[in-house]
Amino acid sequence: MRLIYFFFVVTLFSWTPPLVAGRPIAAKDMTVVDLLNDAAWSQKNFSPDSALVLATAALTDACKLNYARGEADALHTIGMIHWLRSDLPKALNYYLKALHIRKKIGDNLGLGRSYNNIGNIYFDQAKYDTALVFYQQGLVIRKALRIRRD
Repeated sequence: MRLIYFFFVVTLFSWTPPLVAGRPIAAKDMTVVDLLNDAAWSQKNFSPDSALVLATAALTDACKLNYARGEADALHTIGMIHWLRSDLPKALNYYLKALHIRKKIGDNLGLGRSYNNIGNIYFDQAKYDTALVFYQQGLVIRKALRIRRD
């Protein structure tokens, strides 16, 4: 029992938090990124310029923190803003970047959303066969997660 306690104490005190610019990353730093992303998402339809500023700030902070999910969410939101502005090439570029990160970190819910939105881009470009491929990939994930509607 003493041996287990010893290993617990050694493990506990030997852990060091990840560093950014020489200081530990605080959970509040990631929370700020999440709040910026949430604010950008909620503003995208009625104030896309403001949403873009917020999402870009979230992306910058997430990159500094190496916060992959925050980065993917910001990229996705920026893609959505460009899609709403009918700038399909830019939207696709941002969606694909978000998709790449989400694959890397195993964010299945985000992957489902990314596949669906990439499908929307191809659908809008009348590339229906390609759109269908992405829609089907998103559907497989949504079924696995038991999501009917987002």
